[in-house]
Amino acid sequence: MFDVLADLFFKLQVSQTQELRSAVSNACDDARRRQHHSLTPIHLLHSLAKQEAGRELIQNCGGNVDKMINELDTMLDTSFKSTSETVEYRVEASQSLKKIFRQADMHSCSCGKNTVGTGDVIAEMFLDDGDESAARVLVKQGISRLDVLNYISHGISKANMPNDAEQLEAIRIRGARLKVLLHNDDYSTMEFVVYALRTIFDKTAEDATRLMLGIHQQELVVVGVYDYDDAIEKAKKVRALAAKNGFPLLCSVQEEGETELAFTP
Repeated sequence: MFDVLADLFFKLQVSQTQELRSAVSNACDDARRRQHHSLTPIHLLHSLAKQEAGRELIQNCGGNVDKMINELDTMLDTSFKSTSETVEYRVEASQSLKKIFRQADMHSCSCGKNTVGTGDVIAEMFLDDGDESAARVLVKQGISRLDVLNYISHGISKANMPNDAEQLEAIRIRGARLKVLLHNDDYSTMEFVVYALRTIFDKTAEDATRLMLGIHQQELVVVGVYDYDDAIEKAKKVRALAAKNGFPLLCSVQEEGETELAFTP
């Protein structure tokens, strides 16, 4: 068991959460039980779906955990070659699984994160789109990479989307102006945030860069205060632009003078 973990995590710069390491260990046990020589993303997704963090992520991204586990079980029973060896043998991490962990590790390093977790690894699974990839299983459940990024970045659940229509309508009737806020995350690039600020909010390059750095340092910034219709339109444009480019950049609105309650149009 140690050989598999050491091989998979070799040269990675960021540590993994205990739950993720446990999932890898359980996946390796399962591969050994099935007499599979290779530990793949399918084995890991099967293991993650059985753990609390993985189940919560899949459910909140709109997936059916039990159906996913059954499908993964079928794939593991039918699509992977078993060995007939009776002697002890070594399960090895597949190249695709190693690549997923390297990508998650590089991303965590680039944004200053201390650990790689379940969501980080599942997000990277989408970059492997082979015929029998973990990404295909996730997509079949109606889960996209953006769903995963929105959930791990902002806790946005596709299964329980908030309905802010009544509160926003009350603000509109009062004629109140709205602050437009941009929120930090670990996946939207600095270049994209600057681009959004310049194209949607008509900021200069200097102001856009200053605001982008403020988002990174303070977690969120007020981009500006606008009339109701203008603020809602800008927030929706940010969401559409971010979704089109695969980024979880969150834009919310808040009544002028309010410091706590914010809404996502």
